[in-house]
Amino acid sequence: MKKLLSIILVLIMVLSFAACGSGGSKQDTKPADGGNSDAAPADGGESGGLEQFTAASGFALTPDSVKSTGEKYKVVYISFSWDNTVEHFSNALGKVLEGYGCEFTALSSEGNADTFITNIENYVSQKYDAIMANVYSVTTGRASEILNESGVTWMPATQPAYDYDDNIVTPYVCVDDNYVGKRLMDESLAWAKENWADFDVKDCYIYIIDVSTGTELHNRCLAMEAEAKAVAGDAYKIEIGDSIAEGGGFSPEVAYNMCVRTFAANPDVKYWIVLHPFDYYATGTCRAAEDYNMVDRVCTATCNGDNYLPILKDGTSGAWRFCVYWDNGLWGYLYGCGLYALVSGACTPEQLWNDYIAPGEKYAGLQMASVVMGPDNFKNVLGFYDNLIGDNFFGYKDEWDGTELPILYKPE
Repeated sequence: MKKLLSIILVLIMVLSFAACGSGGSKQDTKPADGGNSDAAPADGGESGGLEQFTAASGFALTPDSVKSTGEKYKVVYISFSWDNTVEHFSNALGKVLEGYGCEFTALSSEGNADTFITNIENYVSQKYDAIMANVYSVTTGRASEILNESGVTWMPATQPAYDYDDNIVTPYVCVDDNYVGKRLMDESLAWAKENWADFDVKDCYIYIIDVSTGTELHNRCLAMEAEAKAVAGDAYKIEIGDSIAEGGGFSPEVAYNMCVRTFAANPDVKYWIVLHPFDYYATGTCRAAEDYNMVDRVCTATCNGDNYLPILKDGTSGAWRFCVYWDNGLWGYLYGCGLYALVSGACTPEQLWNDYIAPGEKYAGLQMASVVMGPDNFKNVLGFYDNLIGDNFFGYKDEWDGTELPILYKPE
């Protein structure tokens, strides 16, 4: 029992930011019709640079689209836990809010749900003007109850916030888990066809490492599996392996053990595609491929890639071929603009990002676009984000070639 509780706690810590997903059953909703002819391309896919948005959808997407009141609002970001991904988000959020003249504070709840709720109560009692709260499935009901009853301006990082009746209660920014899972599968097959001259899907074992207890991550894996069956049904085998059943917590060792066992049991497989719904496990898969002397026959890829960046910079990516990436700094940037628009009274929660309110919903949901990023383009991709946000967080501001990358994803 203690081991199970430990695994669950670590899972919550990971999901608090690694998941960054669209929140269960709500992820298939579509945006309202009309009013956004310039925001998305004709095929309804990903939208380009911020200058392509209409006036309505573009409101509160950039700091210069919301006028500062000159008021020194006190804003706090309450995170569940803290890592490099959270820090990246927090830095961008704080930069935008401080640019408006806000007093910004950020803190971690040290991976403890009770501490997280207590932190919310404390900052409400201190009369902070606005709160960014890193809600997740276990705390969203209570957090929403406290914050809504207090009347404080607030937004959820980085998934929708629900009340106890499963209603979304504020505008939000998220990732469409079905979409990124499907895209990861499609891009992996495209990579295989381009890089393995004799690739035939019937010679390929597609292995998906799942996190069954994490709704957002699990949804990504289900999307990968469904897409694999739809477009690569003749594969040698399509399998989902559950990392939670493996035990051992969230470490590369879990993926290493799963891959070693699966590689050893299938020595006749010519090519492998091993996919992950987030990037904590991928180095374990890479090490397994190295130990079995089969790096040239393995393509592993992930959703998101903050833990991929040090490997790319070091030039030692091995079997980790690419990631489907979204920038958490951009996430914080968008949230900073939206939160200031609310706390300053520039608009109501019902008006914010109004071109992105889905039918049947009261509040808007922005969905982050994804970019395929790997050894050949990571400097340009990260340089784009460095220039867009007006920072040089990654240090590649001068590496950008000027090509606009997608910002938001708008489902068909």
